[in-house]
Amino acid sequence: THVSSILLVGQYAYKLKKPLKLPFLDFSTLAQRQVSCEAELAINRRTAPEIYLEVIAITGSPDAPEIGGNGPVLDWAVHMRRFDQQALFSSLAQRRLLTATHVDSLADTLARLHLDQPALAPAPDHLQQTRQWMLGNFDELQAMAANAPERQAVTQLRDWFMGQWQRHQNLMDRRSREGWLRDGHGDLHLANIAWMDGRATLFDALEFNAELRQIDVVRDLAFAFMDLHAHGLGGLAWRLVNAWADATGDHAGLLLLPLFAVERACVRAKVAWLSQTSHHGLFDSRHFALAQRLALAPRASGLFITMGLSGSGKSTVSQQLLQELGAVRLRSDVERKRLHGLAALDRTPTPQQLYSEEATRRTFLHLQHQAATLLAGGQCVLVDAAFLRHRERQSMQAVAQAQEAAFGVVHCLAPTAVLRQRLTHRAQSGHDASDATVSVLEQQLGFMEPLANDMPVHEVDTDCGPDELNRRCRQLASALGAPGFTSD
Repeated sequence: THVSSILLVGQYAYKLKKPLKLPFLDFSTLAQRQVSCEAELAINRRTAPEIYLEVIAITGSPDAPEIGGNGPVLDWAVHMRRFDQQALFSSLAQRRLLTATHVDSLADTLARLHLDQPALAPAPDHLQQTRQWMLGNFDELQAMAANAPERQAVTQLRDWFMGQWQRHQNLMDRRSREGWLRDGHGDLHLANIAWMDGRATLFDALEFNAELRQIDVVRDLAFAFMDLHAHGLGGLAWRLVNAWADATGDHAGLLLLPLFAVERACVRAKVAWLSQTSHHGLFDSRHFALAQRLALAPRASGLFITMGLSGSGKSTVSQQLLQELGAVRLRSDVERKRLHGLAALDRTPTPQQLYSEEATRRTFLHLQHQAATLLAGGQCVLVDAAFLRHRERQSMQAVAQAQEAAFGVVHCLAPTAVLRQRLTHRAQSGHDASDATVSVLEQQLGFMEPLANDMPVHEVDTDCGPDELNRRCRQLASALGAPGFTSD
């Protein structure tokens, strides 16, 4: 690579640092290369201990070097275990084999990494340094531009970036003080993720510059989000960020996703240009085109809520819609438990406390606040809840009106016998955040209030096969304003 040499030896690999000194790294001395190798081992063993084995000396003489041994140290290497390159997420994506299962595992793995790391105290000039790193990308892209239209396109992106930075500067500062600055991965494109032993495995974290790794967790997430888009998997990109936010509770952080995703696309455009043997223009770069699209293309907007009895398919429909719309979803089942210190799949021995009238009121106020924050920041929002009472729906409509945003109700329907069957099966599986049972359904049937005539309603009959339901959801997404570029 441009900074390393890798020896492939049977089932093992040995990675050596090139004796380079660049603006963002310094491998110029033997001692610095040893420190960097040790850092690479420690950082990557957090997520891939099966790959990263040890730091090992290269000894012997320049004419007859030896891996290991007891002689004078010529250099240092990271001893790694090789794996099938077709297991890389980038390879799976290129072969159209990357699935929701892969992405859900990635969301879980990344959320665990972020939550396991202690919050970092921001340096006094943290935001200024972050801004300079980002602006440096635009300066370099400007130098690479082949003609006036390309220079104008870079300027347009830079102007968009500066507008977003001004809009979210206070949010970024507050987040760094509230603990969302963590030691993450730093270079999380799809070629640094592998499917191993039935789970997403993160490797090759950025070890040579802590400033580029110790960042806002959403900036870390944004790299994989961007790269899924770059592979034409926009729906899976939105599935990733929503699953990650459900696990971390950091829905508000997704307001920074466009800013950080554009930055990541610009970085990849720059790296691709520098890697070319014969340089083409930026307009030939898919990553530069992606940066323009993520920044400037129209997106779906508005606040949309589900409605329906337990088992009517609200979560299934909203999952498909968030992927089609490019939306942030808020789930009442997940947020209700979070407010009580529980994980999504936790079960409580005292459900009467979790589902009391006061707990329900608190949950819906929390959802309203989250939705208002996300709408104000320009995100399209889906709220997945039963919304069986008119006042609950009316409160969410008021949130949309206050933000001058579109509003709609997605009413999920299925025969009562089908609902009972689904709830029985779901309770047996234990893989759903909802605690609803058949007895809960019977209670809901008694107090569900009809929809008011002044609310825009879109009905979805979910009593059909998965392919037909996907078709109906795509059709509905189009009606709700999907721009059409998030679909896989």
